[in-house]
Amino acid sequence: MRHRSISDVGGATLSIGAVEASLQKTARRQREMLFIRLESGAKRQISGISAMPSGPKKQTRTFRLRTQHVKLRCLSCRGKCSMAESEYELRMNDTGRIRCCFIDHGIPCDGRMFKFGRRISRPRTVSMLPTYNWVRERAARGRRAAAIRAEEAFDPDHVEENEGTDDPDFVLNRDFFINMRFTPEDMDQIRTSPPDAGSLGALVAMTTGVVMTANADFAERMKSTKMYAAPGKSAWTYSLEQGAPNASRFRVGSLHHYEWCHLQGVCIGGKTQANNLVCGHFAVNTYMAVIEAAISSSGAARRVQVTAWCQLPHVANWIHYRIFHSLVPTLHDRATDIWIDGTITKFSQNDEAEVRGALRRNGIG
Repeated sequence: MRHRSISDVGGATLSIGAVEASLQKTARRQREMLFIRLESGAKRQISGISAMPSGPKKQTRTFRLRTQHVKLRCLSCRGKCSMAESEYELRMNDTGRIRCCFIDHGIPCDGRMFKFGRRISRPRTVSMLPTYNWVRERAARGRRAAAIRAEEAFDPDHVEENEGTDDPDFVLNRDFFINMRFTPEDMDQIRTSPPDAGSLGALVAMTTGVVMTANADFAERMKSTKMYAAPGKSAWTYSLEQGAPNASRFRVGSLHHYEWCHLQGVCIGGKTQANNLVCGHFAVNTYMAVIEAAISSSGAARRVQVTAWCQLPHVANWIHYRIFHSLVPTLHDRATDIWIDGTITKFSQNDEAEVRGALRRNGIG
């Protein structure tokens, strides 16, 4: 029997059997190469051919976090972040709340962060959420950059022409928030409080006496403290002339100049007059504003006494708040005492939470 043959282009002839043998040889070689790949660990599937890789199964390690983390969410801005569970419990036991760490257009969010969901145990989940401290540090860097840009765009030679702009108590913007005054760094108090009686004996006292708090008078807020203060000039100018500690020139966005502080704040019924104004650092005024906001938010009248102890004329060296617990004097009159160091230059959001927490534990705010 003759084998059929096919002709190629060049005229040479090949039998059908030779072609089939060549194809089978090629297929066998391909199968051998496939088994080699499978044995070396390359797991592939080819239609019509299946094989299991040889060798022991490789064991995989499961990485777990050394510290359990919790997920936090702000109810105001809906921002999400993570925090170590130990730090979360410490903050909640200390202040009872966690302030939001996110900012919107340079303004810190005033919301509260709450825990949601289950605890985080996998590193991958932690890597998908920013940590609370990282977000807070990023917000601080952004605020510092904004302050630097504002300072570069401002001409300090025209400060005196902008009357009242060096005092936040003068016609406050309706979009003002106390969060705008917080510094990125925590308070740097180095003197122990309360001070001893001997050191106070060398200072001059300015006091409101025991007064009752009241609602704010908008007409008092319209007055310029620069005009009604005893020296009759800007606080930052007066502090430089007197050689006050940590005094500096006013700059837009700066948090290091002096301001005229109301002993009895306008928001709790204080007046803009010479005997109620004392020169204090920006951080001191922020500290006082936090206390006044806590008193005002309680919604009830209180007896208070605010005293400024001055080493330089009209420049606060110490400020003492005495907040009475009863509306009328009693034999055993209980009060909450707060001493503010006049040399501090920083007051952060953490400091505000600590002060508000201490006042809340005493039934204030």
